[in-house]
Amino acid sequence: EGMKNFIEISNARNITGRRGIKAVIHEIHKDNTQYNKNGISWNEQYTLDNIDTVKGMPICVEFLDQDKSEPFGHGQTGIKDGRPLFEDSVMVGVFEEASIEELTIKGRKIKALVGKGYINEQRYPLFVRWLIAEMHDGRQPEGSVEICAKSDRETIIYDGGWKEKGRVPQIYDYTGYCILGVEPADDSAVVLELNKYHKKEESLMNDKLIAELNDKIEAKTKKINELQN
Repeated sequence: EGMKNFIEISNARNITGRRGIKAVIHEIHKDNTQYNKNGISWNEQYTLDNIDTVKGMPICVEFLDQDKSEPFGHGQTGIKDGRPLFEDSVMVGVFEEASIEELTIKGRKIKALVGKGYINEQRYPLFVRWLIAEMHDGRQPEGSVEICAKSDRETIIYDGGWKEKGRVPQIYDYTGYCILGVEPADDSAVVLELNKYHKKEESLMNDKLIAELNDKIEAKTKKINELQN
């Protein structure tokens, strides 16, 4: 029932070439005894303190295939001057605004940082088609946020210092959101909505296309398993 509430195709008007998107950037935790799989505990006040940096934050993808249709990981290639580089990923869109919302994700009621923006459909049409097919089949594409130290600081500042589990980012910038094809650190970071596709695009969602996309997803899963083994 919760999935019906949040997996939807919005009727909002779409600017030509921009496919509107709404996604959970990260869950907000009640305290630092709760944290994601990377050990990060997101505090509501610190999220609000840094929320302005979501505006203009790139939405990125490391593509699994040359046809640029399906996502893989973050595309990280190393660290330079204390900051990570993601040269194997590309910017497919941008967030234009953000807010804190209470919603139900995968049957859990949570508070989360939610971003709204768009995917550049003219440059990544097959990726948009993949997103539509995933949501059409009742799946929620998953993502992962990237943060970094502010430009005038060398490192991210954590409340109470860095710790492996339950570290709380306090002073930082939101620098990227990667839509993933691998398991995310935050299971709540999912795509919530895409702008409604036009009538002429409905033919994309026929049974033949869905079957083809499902075959590609199975092939992608097999390739990911091979890369990880």
